[in-house]
Amino acid sequence: MTTQLSVIEVAELYGFNRQTVYKRINKGELSKNSDGKIDLAEAIRVFGEPASRNKPVTPINPEDTVPSLEVDMLREQVDILREQLRLSMDRERLAKDREEVALDREQFYQNQIEMMQRLLMAPKPSEEPVPVPDTPSAQNDVQPSEDVTPKAESTSPVDKDLHGVTPDTAAQNKSDDGGAPKKGFWSSLFQ
Repeated sequence: MTTQLSVIEVAELYGFNRQTVYKRINKGELSKNSDGKIDLAEAIRVFGEPASRNKPVTPINPEDTVPSLEVDMLREQVDILREQLRLSMDRERLAKDREEVALDREQFYQNQIEMMQRLLMAPKPSEEPVPVPDTPSAQNDVQPSEDVTPKAESTSPVDKDLHGVTPDTAAQNKSDDGGAPKKGFWSSLFQ
């Protein structure tokens, strides 16, 4: 059975400090395995037989230590959990930002509604006619007319007689002939 020792254990076994052991490793007098351990036979070859000082060297049982695969898996899990925590914090921050934007938008719309309600409830300005200036130049430009207001033509059957003459047209016809009413085309033929 080969016993594997760490650099610290070799230094304690022989009463050296770790730097002495590392110097021997760097010079090539002492070699380490791929897992960083030093074989007890190699240490005895370089440093000689250890004098049992205070305590005996107890080899480390591989079952007592956590395998490096397990440590690596646990480190990966910690990294994954850290990433998930970071992502959830980012999602929470984005949700808060969206909520703030929604509240701002709601406040904007509330202000718009209140403004529209105030405008709807406001009294309408009175529509006063714009006064026409009575200047002599304005009177010279306008030609006087007989009747400025247009007369609405009545279409009710009461206002028309049998020949399609309204009271307005009858008054015009009387004034044109000197008092005799103007007859229609058919009435002049059958009279």
